[in-house]
Amino acid sequence: MNRENKRKLFDKSYYKTHPCNEPFICKVCGRTIVPTGAGTEHRNHCPYCLSSQHLDDEPGDRAAECGGIMEPIAVWIRKNKEWAIIHRCRICGKLSSNRIAQQTTIQ
Repeated sequence: MNRENKRKLFDKSYYKTHPCNEPFICKVCGRTIVPTGAGTEHRNHCPYCLSSQHLDDEPGDRAAECGGIMEPIAVWIRKNKEWAIIHRCRICGKLSSNRIAQQTTIQ
């Protein structure tokens, strides 16, 4: 295991200052999500089904214990005209607002 991977495992606030460059598999729709074309380096939801996973208490801290599915329940437009999704955790009920990732064409 290289030094950077060790740091990710032991530094809980690693993702507050570093982008998440690893692909992941959506726990809801099963698609593989890659970092390229996401519209942001800090990805937090699937661009296909808009679901997420409850990993953070504060953005990037990876401190959430439940790990539940964050389901999209609403969309709103911020003051800067950027769209955001309101997610609610299926397990603990926590609400969060997340910037919408770049739209992906379904093939």
